[in-house]
Amino acid sequence: MSLLRQWRYLALTLFALVALVAVAACGDDDDGDEGTSTPTDAPSETDAPAEGGEITIHTTEPESLDPHFSDFSVDITIMQMMNRGLYDILLGGVLMMTYATELPTVSDDGLTYTLPIKPGMTWAHGETLDANDVVYGFQRTCDPNHAGHR
Repeated sequence: MSLLRQWRYLALTLFALVALVAVAACGDDDDGDEGTSTPTDAPSETDAPAEGGEITIHTTEPESLDPHFSDFSVDITIMQMMNRGLYDILLGGVLMMTYATELPTVSDDGLTYTLPIKPGMTWAHGETLDANDVVYGFQRTCDPNHAGHR
């Protein structure tokens, strides 16, 4: 058998093998369960969302959970899931009050901003969140020692 003929048989055999694998991969799973769902499987409009429970998120280890040092997308995504600000911007640019009750009022000289905070806001450990906490957050943000990675 010539070398050219052997290569043809090898190429034909490889092509047949690839075609067989492709057909097997694209085939139907034959479970027979398609189209068997009933309207009772769908949640009704009166079903209340479940409370409590646990959410598991698979992600890489964040570099930092300090909001002043979080600058990678993983860190920022986790921070957005864990924390809230005074305001939140919804889709379409709609502003939602989260910790503040209204937009800030600005003094005539533009140096003082006054923000009313919702009453009854607490930290995760139960301690009351107050104006001093908000001031501390702004001061820490403006502190050059917290301007990024050290």
